[in-house]
Amino acid sequence: MKAAPVIGPYLARYVRVTQPPLCAADRRMVVGITGSGKSWLVKMILLDEWPRVAVWDPKHEYRNDHADAPAGMRQIQSLTLDEFEDLVQSYEPARRGPLCVSVHFSSADEREEAEAFKRFCELVRGCRDLHLIIDEIVLLPAGAHGALKQVACVSRDWGIPVTMVAQRATDIPRTSRLQCRRIVSFFQLAIDDAGSLREIMGPVADRITSLPEREFVAWHFSDAFARPAPSTEETTLGQETSPAPRRKVARKIRKKTARKRTTTKTVGANRN
Repeated sequence: MKAAPVIGPYLARYVRVTQPPLCAADRRMVVGITGSGKSWLVKMILLDEWPRVAVWDPKHEYRNDHADAPAGMRQIQSLTLDEFEDLVQSYEPARRGPLCVSVHFSSADEREEAEAFKRFCELVRGCRDLHLIIDEIVLLPAGAHGALKQVACVSRDWGIPVTMVAQRATDIPRTSRLQCRRIVSFFQLAIDDAGSLREIMGPVADRITSLPEREFVAWHFSDAFARPAPSTEETTLGQETSPAPRRKVARKIRKKTARKRTTTKTVGANRN
């Protein structure tokens, strides 16, 4: 009998710091080296964010009977690509109910594997209401990168949220990375991975190379507009930014404006 896992507090914190909830226009990436906690987050939290989920599962790990499957993981159907196509063909939008499937495909021929991924994406597109999770992007052959770019760029028009999962940020092609509205990063060892995330997230990405196990930095695209200047209290390790620095800046601006008005009135009075 499998022992019940100890779920770290980072899972509960994730729910709190990633507001607003996932929407159909969202593209997200989740990155972290082996053992950082990435897979736990995806399997225990992200699978439950949307009622209908389809996972591209090249390593065939998204199964309830898998040795590393956490207890309490959502029930998931593990299908071949042909079985998934049969499911889609019988899919009736008017009778939508909860659905969670993982699709695996393995071939020694990279061209065949790239075509399989393209076919999978087209099937998901036809459903229009699935949360698409693409796991282990580093395993995608080069011929599939065009399909991945298309998914990242136009999935909002399909009405589906997309989550890209990788061990390293640079495993995800740059064009696809730049489309992400949400980023969850666990520990990243390489400086170039942190640099690629800094391009999107700003200075908060500098902390990624020193994160403890199972802690993360969570970023939402609205952060880039909500904060007038980078703060040392950026959202990280599941803690939200304190509004205190912003209040201080606002007070300084108001005082400076008031002094200018007083000076203008004094000069006008002297001229009279």
